[in-house]
Parts: sequence; structure tokens; C-alpha cells
Amino acid sequence: MNGWAGRVMEVLHLVTQVVVLNLLVVLGTLAGVVLGAAPAASSAGALLADLAAGHPPDRLWTPFWRGWRAGLRRANVLAAPFWGAGLFLLLDALVLAAAPGTAPRPLTLALVAVGLYLTAALAFLCPVARRYDVAPARAWRFLLTVPLIAPAGALGALGTVAVCAVLYLELPVLVPLVGVTLPLLNTGWFADRALDRLDARTGA
Repeated sequence: MNGWAGRVMEVLHLVTQVVVLNLLVVLGTLAGVVLGAAPAASSAGALLADLAAGHPPDRLWTPFWRGWRAGLRRANVLAAPFWGAGLFLLLDALVLAAAPGTAPRPLTLALVAVGLYLTAALAFLCPVARRYDVAPARAWRFLLTVPLIAPAGALGALGTVAVCAVLYLELPVLVPLVGVTLPLLNTGWFADRALDRLDARTGA
């Protein structure tokens, strides 16, 4: 089908894939309880990267679960520090919220800054896990420094997270449809472009 009708069908097909992948992420997370979230995001991220590159997969179910099983251990190992850091930040935020009076401004700003930095680093997690077969310690070091050495990608990822957050507040109906995959698609795009530039610079 050619012309505008073909283009509309193509866009609808892509949107459908994003929605279906969002459902698969939910199923993959439930399949492993806490341990299912990281491999589900990693597997969906790989398929979304193909979609963003203009190579949408013909099928989603089998490739998703194949990637989920293959990444079950590695994705959880790489994500472990982020779970710990997120829990630490959440507890700190609860302590500040429960403190009598107004929380000290420097502490609040520091908490926000650390949260934003870790969010930027987290945006690179799936692309790094997919692109580089390196030891976890090396991957962790890279993830902690990549927002500094690839600031454009980090800022782009943070920007798309902010846009998605506003979009979900205004249109909550989107959350069950693309709540995970929309930010995963966009942050992955920014991260992959940044990593492409880094690889070209280092000759990797």
C-alpha cells in the first residue's frame, strides 16, 4: 500500500508494537516478580531499538521471551546497584518529608541532583547491556560516568523522561498503554546515539 494510506498503516503498526511491548514488559515483570523487571525492560529495549532504527520486528512474543530468558541474570546483576540507590533515595526522601519544619534546602537539592544523575545513568543501562559484553564491574563504572562523558545523551534522556511524566499526568490513559515503552524507546534512542558517538571517538 503506497501513499498516505500506507504511511498511516505503517505508523499504526509501529504504535501497536509499542503498546504490545508495554504489555509484554508487564507480563515479564510479573513472571519474575522483582527479578523480572530488569530482563523485561532489557528485552523490550532491544526490540524498541530495532523499531527506532527502522527495522521493526515481524514478531514480538517469541523474541521478547527469548531475550527475557537470556538476560535474566545479567540484567538483574547490572540493575542491582540502581535498585539499591533508588531505595536509598526513597528512604531519604521519606525522612526529609517527615522531618519537622521545612527540610534544609541544600539537602533537598542534593537529593534531587543525585536522583536526576542516577536517572540519566539508568537510561543507558539497557543499551549498554545490549551493546557491550563486559564484566559487571566495568559496566557499572561506565554507567556511573557516562552522564559526564556523554552529557547530550544524558540531557536528552532526562528531557524525554520529563516530557513523558507531564504527558502521563495530563493523559493518564496512556500509562497502561505505553507507560514503560514510550520512555524506554526515547531514552534508548538518545543513549544509543550518544554511545555511537563515543564508539566512533574511541574506535570501539
